[in-house]
Amino acid sequence: MSEESIIHPLVTDTSKFSDKLSPMLVKELRQGLKGTTFVILFIAIQVTLALLILGQSLASSYDNTGNDISTTIFVCISLATCVLQPLRAISAIRSEIKENTIDLMLITKLSAWKIVFGKWISLVSQSALIIAAITPYLILRYFFGGMQLFAELMILMSIFIASAGITGIFIGISSLPSLILRGIFGLVMAFYIGLGSLFLFLNPPTYYDLTSLCSFQAEYSFSIYSLLLIGTIYICWLALDFAAGSIAPIAENRATPRRLICLGVLTIITMIFFLSEPDFRRAAPWFIGIFSIPICIISLIEHPLFTTSTISIPFIRRGIVGRIGSYFLYPGWASGLNFVLILFVATYCSALFFHPTTSSHSDTLQELLTASIISFSCIIFPLLLTRIFFSNTTKLFLIYFIALLLTGLLSLIVIIVKESSDTEAIYTIFCWLPPIQFALFDRPSTEETAHLIALPTFFFYWIACFLTSSKYWKHMRANDAKSREIIDAEKAVDSPE
Repeated sequence: MSEESIIHPLVTDTSKFSDKLSPMLVKELRQGLKGTTFVILFIAIQVTLALLILGQSLASSYDNTGNDISTTIFVCISLATCVLQPLRAISAIRSEIKENTIDLMLITKLSAWKIVFGKWISLVSQSALIIAAITPYLILRYFFGGMQLFAELMILMSIFIASAGITGIFIGISSLPSLILRGIFGLVMAFYIGLGSLFLFLNPPTYYDLTSLCSFQAEYSFSIYSLLLIGTIYICWLALDFAAGSIAPIAENRATPRRLICLGVLTIITMIFFLSEPDFRRAAPWFIGIFSIPICIISLIEHPLFTTSTISIPFIRRGIVGRIGSYFLYPGWASGLNFVLILFVATYCSALFFHPTTSSHSDTLQELLTASIISFSCIIFPLLLTRIFFSNTTKLFLIYFIALLLTGLLSLIVIIVKESSDTEAIYTIFCWLPPIQFALFDRPSTEETAHLIALPTFFFYWIACFLTSSKYWKHMRANDAKSREIIDAEKAVDSPE
């Protein structure tokens, strides 16, 4: 009998995963933990951290050694889990599509969401393993004194939460069909996240502010931390849902729950600010606007695929409420445009509700309202360009991104020409460009002009996009009529003779 066959059953069982775990999670964990990139990263960070801590222990003064060890550990953990680990997900979805394995997965009991979630939880589990392996180094920090145990543990947990959120964003990026776009987005994000990590931990003032926030000693620290936590979870989920939508079948409606959850998140944020101190409430419009931008862009780049009865029947069963809801919650940019209008009104009203209306704050309120209007114009204007020049495109995200890039580039050229020639008239000529309205808004001499043109420009762009959506609404209503016939036929079959 060969040696391979003489293995104790307990040993073989320990290498098996529980049947209760997702098959996608098991597959990704096995491949990830055995992968060369993870092994190299795991060993490299251990060696690097050991050498750095040893060098700091020998070279630093006794008073600063403990603080230097903490910042070194946090920098290494953040770079490993917030930069290098997420980069491994840059082709997570597209590689499955390229290898023609995604269709094979979808014909099983695995849904699009389970496939994406399995990939995400696998990478997050590997990041958790890295953090768990590095955490014992913090024991050295204790022996040098001055350790803020609760604050540093909260920082460690915050890094893990940020890593999970960033990994979700990179998985969302991995669903983009263009390799160039994935590379640009991934590398730019990784660069700025790494730069931000170095600045956050190596700059003493920012590290002190972070410690105060995580120890909940700073003013409004609990509310700020809660908002950041909700924002991280929300953006991560939104990115994963975007990736799931890219591989989901046409009959699966992911737009409706996505938009409803977005409204729920905005409601929670509103309640947090409503229960906060009056001075802190003034930040509500900024948070609501920032949280609205990602879902606005996703809603505007959803291609209006021909709806099926599985999508429209749930709306029709709800009568007039479902019909009204279909104008805002159907998949596609046509209803997404209406949904953006809801978020615009919510942001605008939050500024009016939460910001003081006294005479001393009237100028600040006007500036806040104008800034929110221009921001939403910047989101809608690229869609208008797409509808004018590429109305039949199936690559809506790519064309939208190019239009957004060209808008920013043209605005930058106008600003450069203005600064070199010092001619105010050029801003007036190009005031129809939303970014130029920000330039007008920043100058006291033209600030009133920005106030006057911002709102009419926004509604002009919105109405122009709405007028181009008529053929899609005609198709949707025709599909609704067929769905009503299906419902009537089902009722006829179920009703007694």
